[in-house]
Amino acid sequence: RKHTMTSTVRFTPLCGARTEDPPCYLLEIDEFCILLDCGWNDTFDLDMLEPLKKIAPRVDAVLLSHPDLYHLGALPYAVANFGLKAPIFSTIPVYKMGQMFMYDAFQSANSNEDFTIFNLDDVDNAFENWKQLKFGQRLSFENPDSGVTTERGVGIDVYPHAAGHSIGGTVWRITKENDEIVYAIDYNNKKERHLNGTFFLENLSRPTLLITDAYNALSVQRTRRDRDSELLERIISTLRSNGSVLLPTDTAARVLELLMILDQQWNSNRALAIYSIVFLTHVSYNTVEFAKSQLEWMSSDVMNSFEKTRDNPFTLKHVHVCHNLAELNALPRPLVVLASPATLGYGFARDVFVEMAANPNNTVIFTDRGLPHSMARTLTDTDTPPASLTLKVGKRIPLEGEELKEYERKQREEQLAEDERKQQEQEEEDRKRRKRALAEKKARLENARGDSATDTDMMYMDLDAEADEVLAEVDKLELTKNPFSVDRLDILASQFASERLGHPLFPNIEVHREWDEYGEKDEAFSRLAEQQTLAESGRDPKMAGLGIDVDPSFGFSATDEAKRPTKCISSTITVPIKCTVRYIDFEGRSDGRSIKNILTHIAPRKLILVHGTPEAIEHLQQHCERALKNLCRAVLAPD
Repeated sequence: RKHTMTSTVRFTPLCGARTEDPPCYLLEIDEFCILLDCGWNDTFDLDMLEPLKKIAPRVDAVLLSHPDLYHLGALPYAVANFGLKAPIFSTIPVYKMGQMFMYDAFQSANSNEDFTIFNLDDVDNAFENWKQLKFGQRLSFENPDSGVTTERGVGIDVYPHAAGHSIGGTVWRITKENDEIVYAIDYNNKKERHLNGTFFLENLSRPTLLITDAYNALSVQRTRRDRDSELLERIISTLRSNGSVLLPTDTAARVLELLMILDQQWNSNRALAIYSIVFLTHVSYNTVEFAKSQLEWMSSDVMNSFEKTRDNPFTLKHVHVCHNLAELNALPRPLVVLASPATLGYGFARDVFVEMAANPNNTVIFTDRGLPHSMARTLTDTDTPPASLTLKVGKRIPLEGEELKEYERKQREEQLAEDERKQQEQEEEDRKRRKRALAEKKARLENARGDSATDTDMMYMDLDAEADEVLAEVDKLELTKNPFSVDRLDILASQFASERLGHPLFPNIEVHREWDEYGEKDEAFSRLAEQQTLAESGRDPKMAGLGIDVDPSFGFSATDEAKRPTKCISSTITVPIKCTVRYIDFEGRSDGRSIKNILTHIAPRKLILVHGTPEAIEHLQQHCERALKNLCRAVLAPD
């Protein structure tokens, strides 16, 4: 039976059409605009975002598929610079792990250069207007709780379903009246240790429109058992040959599968306990903690095991969580290091690779092909890696001498300007608060007394009129403020003009002075005042008690070396490649055979292919045109 679409649907690729560039697409249903993913890569090329810049202000909603940089990396920049104000929708793990990806990306990039494209404030702002969903949960855009402010979304519902590629990874189903649109990229139909495969696509039948990718259309994948066996054999043989192993990986998605494989192997083979497993990113601790609390999003095996034994698989007893190279270097060699990012573009993975590459006993195992033109792709595209690589490396060093003095001077000037601004704002706020308090009290007195004002009432009014002046005089007193008390002005203001009529009392202002009645200094108040002064100046009272004096204007304390003023220096080096380099597929995507079977089973009425090499898209397009000849009216592959 012929199906006719009741809505006008327009699909516009902004990035990642006939390429392996990050996915970012605009889906328009009638006049409602949905942004499907908002990816970027670790080159942070602004030219790649030009198409997004043109349409960002008119986007009504953003749907995100996965938590990695490849699917949401452009959000902080777009929200900060393109006027992207639409609510963002994803599952809970995509929200949490997405933050981990962005924090790690910024800190990794900033450690090698003065990175100014976006900052951590931009990341936090991008994650504020966010709506978190569960798998299968219906979200109606006409519901005010959705955050969508336009009426153009009336009748449009969206449903997230498990994609199987990453924790919380989503296949989106979008419906309006009789039309059903499915957006499914980077999915995996095969079960893994920490994730189930996607069941939704296998049960889906005849949607109005299917938007999917051809990234793995030409790949042939071995069984999971074979891949696990090869990975472990290479790691163990390298360790026993006195060599270390580097696995460049992502921050908080596919790395979870690798951590489970290694930790389970170390649990079952006690002889491996002498070798350390290291998880090295800027947010590795938070990533593991989030994983511990998200077991309900993982595979049925993980859930059943936890329910029976109450043993959380992400306790990771054999994994050392490290956040810098100093912690890594403190561990004995040989060892296994999982470090981000998978592309080796920057960050800890690149630093560790430079250190390991010259040793023939070491092994570097890539579990992801990496982006086109990345160092990872250069090393894995051929069976024999190049003999050497010329790299530009950067690092941060503390400021010294004249540079440090200039930095300190600028920091003082900025701090003084900021203090002056805050003081002016506080003074203005105090004036407004006094006026409001006085007006409110006068109004209450007038309402309570009506027209029968007496001389006593007038005395109250006179006291109220003088309250503002009294409070101003109180501020001028040399008081030692108790840091544990409530606002002094609020206490004093409450002593004037009770709402109930009674005998008039003159204001009784209790002043805490630093001298007691015997002329001795009050030590208790002196200590409180000193701690308050230190706290307000940004200095640590505990450090002051140890006799360590740190100038807060420098922007760092003695307890936080990470905040010391630094600068980036860069140099070009030649790295000899003498280590063993291997690629083992742990990308967590369906292979070409599975993709073809799924598309044949779904038999969509219309099909749009994106995100893949031109060869892969053309191959899959031709297959679908043959296999779905009488079922699919159009197989499209837009540029």
